[in-house]
Amino acid sequence: MPPPQQADIGYWPTTQSTDAIVRPLRHGRTLFAGLLLAWMSGCGWVDAPGTPIEEAHRAAAGYWPENSARAVESSIEAGFHSIEIDLFLSQDRVPMLNHDGWLDPERCTNAQGDSLEDRVFLVQHTADELQENYRCGGLANPHHPDAETVAEPIMRLSDFMERLTVCEETMVHLDLKFIQGASHSPDVLAAEVLERWWAENLPNPMVVSSASVDVIRAVESRADSVHTVLTWPEVHPDANRTLAGLGHEVARALTIEDVQATVNRAQADGVQFPWELADRRTVNALAEAGFDVRIFTVNSERQKQQFNRWPISAIITDLPSIP
Repeated sequence: MPPPQQADIGYWPTTQSTDAIVRPLRHGRTLFAGLLLAWMSGCGWVDAPGTPIEEAHRAAAGYWPENSARAVESSIEAGFHSIEIDLFLSQDRVPMLNHDGWLDPERCTNAQGDSLEDRVFLVQHTADELQENYRCGGLANPHHPDAETVAEPIMRLSDFMERLTVCEETMVHLDLKFIQGASHSPDVLAAEVLERWWAENLPNPMVVSSASVDVIRAVESRADSVHTVLTWPEVHPDANRTLAGLGHEVARALTIEDVQATVNRAQADGVQFPWELADRRTVNALAEAGFDVRIFTVNSERQKQQFNRWPISAIITDLPSIP
């Protein structure tokens, strides 16, 4: 397969905990008839009614290597109520825990510990090749210099689901990653992830998100009962975050880009914003329209307290509160 070309669109490069959860009772656009189903076991804790849950972003990337086995196992052991992970398909269509669609030389090495000369695109390698030939998490994350470093093979979704059996109450947030021209199709991505999840018949509540309208529609076409959340705006991983954000903010101010219309076009149940673009008026309007609203990536306690007063269901954070 030839090297993938840089896509025009992709994902906002995020950096993002966990308490009571909402189970969607959905008919058409009716959402969240029951708020805050709380767990009393070691896998969760009770918070004040109405408080947004915290989701451990990339399995708590502020504490451990993002999307890693160490992070997943440690997040479950810590008792975080909800764990968010990113999924991208390998060449042989195996869902792997990875954010950008490639192994980054800043965070990964080969199996011998040598530096990578360039990015290693998942779509060009089988799952076995990725696990056998590369290690990630052993290099310090410049965004989280205090996080633990542990060099491990990249995880498969099946590895992740196996770890979940020790805590059936943990909520799972699967963020499906798609880059035009560097990924399998949205239909293939949705099918491979959902079929594997259903085959395990796990009791854990599950939410699916994506920045791709087509991916969300593909998920919805397979199961209307799956709770879906659209990430807005959709920005390529290589795009300048500030410039892209300003562009979308200006577009929204000029009513060029209607967030609600985009969510409706995706047939999603909700939307999640980067905190930098989340304004109270828009969030209020979306919540009043019946949409599930989530905010990422909120890493300061002051910001968490602020957003706790907003009509949102979840705060996605790299630094979830330890119960």
